Amino acid sequence: MRLISLFSLILLFSISTLASTIKVGKSEKIKSITTAVSMAKPGDTILVLKGEYLERDIKIQKPLIITGVNLPVINAGGKGSIFFVRSNGVKIFGFRLINSEVGYKFENAAIRLEEVSNCTVENNDLYNNFFGIYLQKQPQ
Repeated sequence: MRLISLFSLILLFSISTLASTIKVGKSEKIKSITTAVSMAKPGDTILVLKGEYLERDIKIQKPLIITGVNLPVINAGGKGSIFFVRSNGVKIFGFRLINSEVGYKFENAAIRLEEVSNCTVENNDLYNNFFGIYLQKQPQ
């Protein structure tokens, strides 16, 4: 039993040390949240620096931690949603999310969580969105 516990602890430590941090900002190498999400590996952290980002339909299909530094603004420009979360274990903190599309054919939202569990959404300001946070189905 101790061997299994020790092995689990070593495995957990190994996985956590493999995670990296990707910075997004106007003066950083990565300037787009969408690009950072596509580059990231499961378990990585994306730090989004202060500024306004005109982005929409950011698809998150792996467990990531996405953190805004000094409340960056993500503006969907009145088209689509901002975040589509399609992975368990995603964390989204510290953003001002504005201007998702208003429409009656599709439930656009600042943050749309689809068939996921164990996700965390905290300390976000939501303005002028059709839905702020939209939860679609519980995983089977």
